[in-house]
Amino acid sequence: MKQYHSTFKIYIQGIHSRTDIKRNLNTVYNSEGIEIFLENEKKTINNSDLSNLKINSYLLSWIEDNLLLLKINYKNAKFITINIDITSMKKLKNRLKTLNKKLHSSSIFLLIKITKREHILTKDIVQSIYELNDFGIKFSVDDITIRDLQMKLIKLNIFEIIKIKLSDLYKIPNKEEFIKNMNGRKKKIVVDNIENIKDANNLLCEPINYLQGNLFYNPQVISKKEINI
Repeated sequence: MKQYHSTFKIYIQGIHSRTDIKRNLNTVYNSEGIEIFLENEKKTINNSDLSNLKINSYLLSWIEDNLLLLKINYKNAKFITINIDITSMKKLKNRLKTLNKKLHSSSIFLLIKITKREHILTKDIVQSIYELNDFGIKFSVDDITIRDLQMKLIKLNIFEIIKIKLSDLYKIPNKEEFIKNMNGRKKKIVVDNIENIKDANNLLCEPINYLQGNLFYNPQVISKKEINI
């Protein structure tokens, strides 16, 4: 497959706890969690396992090279969230362990989002995820849907954080029971796509752990990089 150069932007966005919001600490610089992700400027990209590995590898390299800066600028952060394609998980396993160890020394934990869940049940991927979880790396299910609830995926112990879009939260037939069930299983909920104060205030009346969205802070571009994929 032909390779090409593509420019990626590295974004950072805050994930805000109830305490952050009630104390009006709503910027990314004092949020309890930060999410770091890459976005390709081109709309059409090579989605092969090899290209995903290169992209994920660069993201880890950037975090490793800028770890001190992240600790200084986002000193209140207790966790850093990244999206690692699950097809790359096994090959990046040792690097993820190393990064988690460095973060752990500063009382920060690494949280990996699982997005492409159609691959999750392969034996190698499951083994890698459980091995990393045993090493102290935490996992979250990103953008859960009604289908995920039916598959009972989120009940797996490895998923400590459940992320759901605001619109999907209100599509759940018994929203209150869902929230109660997640809290009972000691899973934390992140509600994303919070765009206005009314939505934020409504959610603060619920036992929701974290809120995220442009109401608090738009994702910031903090770096650019051309990657040969």
